[in-house]
Amino acid sequence: MPIGPRERLARVLDGSPARSAFSTQLSVPARGVRLTVAGAGPISLPVNAAQAKRMIASARPAQFGRREQTLMDLSVRDTWEITPDQVALTGLDWDSILAEVRDELGLPERARLRAEPHALLVYGKGQFFLPHQDSEKNDAMIGTLVLSLPSSHSGGELVIEHNGTTVAYRASASELSVAAFYADCRHQVRPVRTGYRVTLTCNLLLEPDPAGAVSAEPSAEAARHLIEHFTTRVSRWEGDDREAPNRLVYLLDHQYTQRGLSWDRLKGADAGRAALLRVAAEDAECEAVLALTEIKETWDTGPGRRPGRGVDLTYIIASELTLTWWTGVPGGEPISLCVPEEQVCASTPSADLRPYDSEYTGYMGNYGNTMDRWYRCAAVVV
Repeated sequence: MPIGPRERLARVLDGSPARSAFSTQLSVPARGVRLTVAGAGPISLPVNAAQAKRMIASARPAQFGRREQTLMDLSVRDTWEITPDQVALTGLDWDSILAEVRDELGLPERARLRAEPHALLVYGKGQFFLPHQDSEKNDAMIGTLVLSLPSSHSGGELVIEHNGTTVAYRASASELSVAAFYADCRHQVRPVRTGYRVTLTCNLLLEPDPAGAVSAEPSAEAARHLIEHFTTRVSRWEGDDREAPNRLVYLLDHQYTQRGLSWDRLKGADAGRAALLRVAAEDAECEAVLALTEIKETWDTGPGRRPGRGVDLTYIIASELTLTWWTGVPGGEPISLCVPEEQVCASTPSADLRPYDSEYTGYMGNYGNTMDRWYRCAAVVV
């Protein structure tokens, strides 16, 4: 089957320079770092058991958010929490740390990150936090930064997952460990087996670029593929002579809220791809806006479920995409617009994305095994 302009455009965007990780970890020397906790006094590094117990005496059981609720359930999250107003941490070169985090996460060089302290957490033996996704507590929040203080302990790994890829970060017994990840990543803290795990969690905020939106070199090739897309009639079968499409929806990799979706707060590879596509759209004399989508796909699968492995996705039988909200007007607006498959493209295959829901249907006689999968994706609409 010949490659069409949508596929060629997706390949051009996939080769954009801002390809990056969804998370990163770096080590920082503990020398010169000072920590004081109200009620527990000065805490020397590495943290020992006696100091951890003093901090726990000044802490409270940690809560967590679920939709609009704030809950406490030790079967979901079991750790001790100290509020940031009780904590004084000095001696860190935050500018250098955040510049390295910015580069590793693939954000533009001109982007400025800020770490807003959220809580000091102390995990003892057996304590944990089940898999979850952080809520974006601020319009500028794009991720979470976890500063692990050096301590002698085992277990307590921070496990982060995005689009089927999982990484596990272990804290150091002698140095500070900084882990940062985008807010749409699911993550968990595995149970601590021995000792104490002590971390300062921060909201990772992306401050607006005073010079304007993310820049990108104009792409004549991307603009050419756009023009070809908008001037090529679509025919699904012989005799089906449709008009050329008037829209293209390019799906991004990361998830965003309505408040957090803007050109200057896109994450990772999305930033470079969207900036390149925005410039190409301007060169092609088109308009580009950001949008949120709901997607349902029905996949043909292998002969059945296999223990521990799920099902094998073989090919897509049907796909439905609906635009639910977009930035086409100041402040954005809700919409409900179904987009046909021939107007959608992406650089990342949907089989690599994590659905928020799925439903398996076994062999029914008239048709084979199928899997319905539902996604929420952000997109650039041209």
